[in-house]
Amino acid sequence: MDAIALLENMGFKVNFNGIGKVISQSIKAGSELKKGEIINLDLS
Repeated sequence: MDAIALLENMGFKVNFNGIGKVISQSIKAGSELKKGEIINLDLS
């Protein structure tokens, strides 16, 4: 939940599936993001 709260506080919209640790994400690590962009997270 820390990752979700952090991303939302930075201005991103977060969709997630599951509970626990992040196991995959829709945005590649190191990618440049724009505020308001939607990020999908899969949690274990």
